[in-house]
Amino acid sequence: GQEQIGPKQRWALELLRDPTVALPAGAELADESLSVERSSAVRRALGDVQERLLDRTLSRDEAAAGIVRVVSDFGLQPVAPPPLPERITVEDLGVVCWMAVLPQR
Repeated sequence: GQEQIGPKQRWALELLRDPTVALPAGAELADESLSVERSSAVRRALGDVQERLLDRTLSRDEAAAGIVRVVSDFGLQPVAPPPLPERITVEDLGVVCWMAVLPQR
């Protein structure tokens, strides 16, 4: 989930979800693709986009396009969530007994 992603990905997602930013084509795919933890190379590339935004060499709209480009360049795809665990049934239950033997006092 998003709680496991790092600050660079969190920044990218916040920018892509900002209603004042003009979203480029592929923004929705980029959002879904960055919602799970990605490699350090991806995070570094996102950091480069963030730095260029902070240096004012990119506008927020251009930074959003840069984020989409990173996702595209790395070929990232959305990751399906893991399947839900199966419910346990009566057949899954068992009895375990423990006995402790204490030394005599």
